[in-house]
Amino acid sequence: MTKRSKAVFALGFVFLVFSKNVASMDEVETHHILAAILIKVTHFIQWPEKETKRNNVKLCFFGANKFGDSISNAAEKHPYIVYPVKIFDVLLDVEGQCDILFIDGSKKSEFEQVFRKLQDKPILTVSDIVGFEHSGGIMELGVSDNRLSISINIESAKKAGLKIDSQLLFLSKGSSRGGGP
Repeated sequence: MTKRSKAVFALGFVFLVFSKNVASMDEVETHHILAAILIKVTHFIQWPEKETKRNNVKLCFFGANKFGDSISNAAEKHPYIVYPVKIFDVLLDVEGQCDILFIDGSKKSEFEQVFRKLQDKPILTVSDIVGFEHSGGIMELGVSDNRLSISINIESAKKAGLKIDSQLLFLSKGSSRGGGP
């Protein structure tokens, strides 16, 4: 089994196991699962001008890090993620510092500014805010119909110069071709 096949299997397994009725899960468990998915998606994204992802993917948070230690622990052990993860409260500080930017709900009012500033930058924008992907974000992680889900905005990814592996697109609940500013 190749490394990519193992990664697909692992991500699929996370979806299968944790796609159980999440209504019974508390918020902390849900955040642990979303953190694991956020880390695993690095296997399925290709950034321009990155020959290797090994210890080369910078994960950042804009606003609060609702994942707490679970994301830091996962990032520290992952071969692609540069440790430690960074947390920004000011958008101007993000550019050049991040490959993946998780946008917290506390920054929802700043979506337009974020998308305008980052739309052509090779930064994977991710959030768990409902409607994020349709607003111009690249990837929305969430809970829908009591199941964990990923939605991907293909056009936003293209504008950012990111290539998303077809296997991740297959696992996503829907991939839109538009939206956003």
